[in-house]
Amino acid sequence: MRAAGLRRTVVAVGSLVVIGLLAATEVQAASPSDAPVCRGTGKRFALLIGNQDYKGVMSTLANPRRDTQAFANLLCGNGFTVFRHSDLDIANFDAALAQFANVTRGAQTSLVYYSGHGFAAGGRNWLVPIDALLDCDNLGNAENADVNFLQRRLVDLSSGVLGRLDGSGDQIVILDACRTDPIRSCFRGGAGLTLVKGFDRVSTSSGRLVLYATQNGKPARDTVAGSDISPLMTAIVKKLPAAPQRDWLSAMGDVSREVAALTRHEQVPNLDVSIPPQGCLAGNCEGTTVLAPPKPAVLWPPVTPEPPSVAAAVSAGGYLVQVSSQRNEADAQASFRLMQSKYPSVLGSVPWFIKKADLGDKGTYYRGMVGPFGSVDEAAQLCSSLKTAGGQCVILRN
Repeated sequence: MRAAGLRRTVVAVGSLVVIGLLAATEVQAASPSDAPVCRGTGKRFALLIGNQDYKGVMSTLANPRRDTQAFANLLCGNGFTVFRHSDLDIANFDAALAQFANVTRGAQTSLVYYSGHGFAAGGRNWLVPIDALLDCDNLGNAENADVNFLQRRLVDLSSGVLGRLDGSGDQIVILDACRTDPIRSCFRGGAGLTLVKGFDRVSTSSGRLVLYATQNGKPARDTVAGSDISPLMTAIVKKLPAAPQRDWLSAMGDVSREVAALTRHEQVPNLDVSIPPQGCLAGNCEGTTVLAPPKPAVLWPPVTPEPPSVAAAVSAGGYLVQVSSQRNEADAQASFRLMQSKYPSVLGSVPWFIKKADLGDKGTYYRGMVGPFGSVDEAAQLCSSLKTAGGQCVILRN
């Protein structure tokens, strides 16, 4: 969920659903008979849901309808069949998901995009219909929430969305939302700030990619300077058309880095994937093979140039950020690339090299270094972003 003036949640699953190219009238309710806003020629589908006019104490959001319209335009133009809905209550939310599940059985690609409030409570992730009517008292807290109550009011991400896509091929899930307390009245200080928490990351099955608009416990902006849509959607409509034949994993890595750049690393998306989906926006994809990681992991292997040798001179700059240390150069390079795959929005496009360090009796170590940076503040900004994402780092003088 997001706070006033900030952003909401979006989910994209297995296949893409595109909103029509026309400036169509908003669909205010979903039913199994609702027709798509555009029809593609293949078996690629997208479901776009934007909830913004919430009832009760939950904060109203500014841009979900504009976000889904922008995404619909992009997907329709690239051959997707797109279903688009706005401001769904619990009954129509479930009906739209059930309809999409029926349509996408045997599909090549299924994409679900959700823009609205969402959070984790009671050990599950929840998407919030506009009529949820939650408040601090009936929600409980993140660990001890009444799951039976929540199931009657909310949509369970695992069973309500992901579980319904198991019959399709590639599954793209995009959650464009804050990952903080969704109820304005619960921001009272003290325990109220942790009443609920942001989305927990879920395990991903083969061919499924899940993109979170921001990190756990972090807000996602509603807009960014120069745009009337969210930072995530701004990045999507900029980066995906620029390389429509790029595989989903690499393309979403590009999107994540763009969001981080647009927000000066205040909003850093998270990307979860096991065996990556094989498709792309255009359908006719580049003839490259995306290799699976050795074990399920958060993986996005960016294409980066080989680092300079450990003997190479470091260009001018006062500070470096050390992110890893290994006993040989090959392990050091492998370790850094693994960190790039885990934290693509922070380390995916930074200059880096391996530095040899002779520590005397302790032996020789090979350190993965980022930089150089012209000031300690620049180095500290990258180090802080990496720590926020879950990594470790040390700032050193060059």
